Amino acid sequence: MSKSSLRTLARDLTVAFRLVSRNVTSFAWAMFGILIVTAIMVGLLIFFVTIPIILTYGIQFLVWLITLVETSWTATSGTVLLGILFIIFLPLLLPVFVALGALYGMAREIVESEGTSASGVFTWYRAKFLSLAGAGVLQFVLIVGPLMPLSYFVPDIIMGNITTEMMALIVMVIIVWVVFSSGFLSLTFPGVIDNLSVVKAARRSISLSRKHVDRVFGIWLTFILVFAFAALPTILGVVFQWFSSIDNEIIIAYSILMLILLLLVVLPAMSIAQTRAYLILSAQSDQSFEPNHEADEFVRGGTYQ
Repeated sequence: MSKSSLRTLARDLTVAFRLVSRNVTSFAWAMFGILIVTAIMVGLLIFFVTIPIILTYGIQFLVWLITLVETSWTATSGTVLLGILFIIFLPLLLPVFVALGALYGMAREIVESEGTSASGVFTWYRAKFLSLAGAGVLQFVLIVGPLMPLSYFVPDIIMGNITTEMMALIVMVIIVWVVFSSGFLSLTFPGVIDNLSVVKAARRSISLSRKHVDRVFGIWLTFILVFAFAALPTILGVVFQWFSSIDNEIIIAYSILMLILLLLVVLPAMSIAQTRAYLILSAQSDQSFEPNHEADEFVRGGTYQ
């Protein structure tokens, strides 16, 4: 990455975190409200989706289904089964998609006016519910769908009948694909907030990511690393159980603190950085000129600093 690209990335991140610090109270109340609404909607969906199945067929049916899957899993049947499960449980993710997308609406207000209110996020939640849900589903399908053939290895992974080298290869393939495919689609929500259709928003995201790889992926990978490093101690503690009971209490406290910081600071900063980049790069593409300092300072009549 060139020095100019690094300066641009540093500016994107500085502006994003500065705007978050100015609106941290609004984000705190907005995130609190979003979490409550999302939890209620997910709870209702779980109730109306799973409870009827259990009441109709009983727990024994689920046990039988799991046993059948384990004994008859093949590359074809496994892929089909996971596809069916995704279709069944995808509605449970819709409130999460909408909540995340509504956060980008709030970020849009902050980028354009440097201010917002906690209630603003619910305005976007209501106004763009179907579009944001569709954008989330499209991204989920495009990112997860190509990984379906790897379902062939699921039984071997569960039973431990797989070499360390093969496991490392599978994990690496999954990580690389998820990170880069989601990076190309990372500007989809800002596009939907910009009144584009779901498909057009995804296409614009891919187009901008291809034309401005350094800026789009610089922002995306930076926040991915922040989330990864923040979660690393918790993951190590849970997976490897290296810690004593006292250390576990410290890890729990750390995890709670990190979760709060990620939800109230890092996630809003990411939405602001991506929204700001989307507006600047879209304006540059629409006006067909090369990126320059003036365009970065003043775009679409709003000062993005």
